[in-house]
Amino acid sequence: MDITIVGGSGFIGSHLADRLILDGHSVKIIDIAKPYQKDIFYSNTNILDFERLKKEIKGSDVVYHLAAYPDVNNAFSAPLDFMNTNVNGTLNILEAARTNDVKRLIFASSVWVYSAADGENVSEDTEIDPLNANHFYALSKILSEAYIRKYYEFYKQEFTILRYGVTYGARAKPNGLVPNFVKKIINDENITIFGDGKNARSLVFINDLVEGNIAALNKIARNKTYNLDGVKPVNIVDFIKILEKIFNKKINVLHEEARKGDYEGKVVSIEKANEELQWHPRISLENGIKEYIKSLR
Repeated sequence: MDITIVGGSGFIGSHLADRLILDGHSVKIIDIAKPYQKDIFYSNTNILDFERLKKEIKGSDVVYHLAAYPDVNNAFSAPLDFMNTNVNGTLNILEAARTNDVKRLIFASSVWVYSAADGENVSEDTEIDPLNANHFYALSKILSEAYIRKYYEFYKQEFTILRYGVTYGARAKPNGLVPNFVKKIINDENITIFGDGKNARSLVFINDLVEGNIAALNKIARNKTYNLDGVKPVNIVDFIKILEKIFNKKINVLHEEARKGDYEGKVVSIEKANEELQWHPRISLENGIKEYIKSLR
């Protein structure tokens, strides 16, 4: 198939491109940053430039939409730029896909949307109220999902929504949870915990997440939503204990007040992806972190 990855130069997009090429697909990357791969079709295009985006998406069978504002921590300081990129950018990609008769749009959403849901245990069927979103990032994903569903309702533009968990692995951004903590440990620096450290994440290794994205190409995934998350939530305090075991050293920890809008974590069901896509994370957190450390050498 002819597959375009919008945001394909980033951490997840670059790994996805590697796998799609390996599987024999023709891959094109649309991004404002140069791709990781040297020999690949690439267009330096901003998702806010609709006319250019429309031109570059032409001929695609499937479009993966992984593009987003580069740093969620800047959402409150730059809300106009943040929401314009994440929400209006998604609308531009949808319209470019529709007008080019793209067979399916696969969207990278986030389990952070569940911050707007009641209860600790959540699934794809859990009701999400955008007014309860605790962060512009979560709100931008909720609104983008709504646009995508309405484009199917109004225009029959087919889609798949994938709600990613916190992903880690080689090429990850240095400010991510795992890269940030590992770097500080290697450099004998203090690690800062915001709040009481009881907010939990179900971390998912990049190889596992890519497998979920590949599985989403199956016909059964058309016009459906799936959670691609880790198996078991781990809070920050316990995560540091795992790192101490891996590095065989005591880690110095500092405590600061909780940050505004931080995702406190939910128990996210991955049963639907397991049953319909035969997807399940296969790499344990401890082994995944060890693999990430190897990639730094």
